[in-house]
Amino acid sequence: MRLFTGINFTDEIKNDLMSIIETMRSQVNANYTLRNNLHMTLVFIGETNKNNEIISNLNKIKFEPFKIEFSGHGKFRDICWVGVKPNHTLTKLQNGISEVLQIKPDYNFTPHITLAREVSAEFEFDVPEMKMDVNTFDLMKSERINGVLKYSVIATFHRS
Repeated sequence: MRLFTGINFTDEIKNDLMSIIETMRSQVNANYTLRNNLHMTLVFIGETNKNNEIISNLNKIKFEPFKIEFSGHGKFRDICWVGVKPNHTLTKLQNGISEVLQIKPDYNFTPHITLAREVSAEFEFDVPEMKMDVNTFDLMKSERINGVLKYSVIATFHRS
């Protein structure tokens, strides 16, 4: 099973992100993220069958509720994203997850939301003011069902 931890969004945030995606669709061909898959990855775990061990370790995470604020956009190679303003509590949560799972990412954590992949042309859009309270994070699995990528929540972890 291919696993990762992430923050899922409220319907309001998903609606705002989908408005951005619709604006992009009118400008550039790409492989766009499905509404139900919109999330922010905290730690990518990868292929594993150690769900119970991972859940047990993630239950050790303590964090205070915090607010994320979306800001800016850009591209990593051919991936278009919307950014999240720097947030000490978010970074602390991501570091804590990495530590309890003993996963050392091979990149610096850059909080973002992937809107589209395989973006080959330039595009222009504005990121509306979006803020969201975070009280939980999820352990999620990634799988292809009938050729469609689907992310599903396995377990939810609540603030301390």
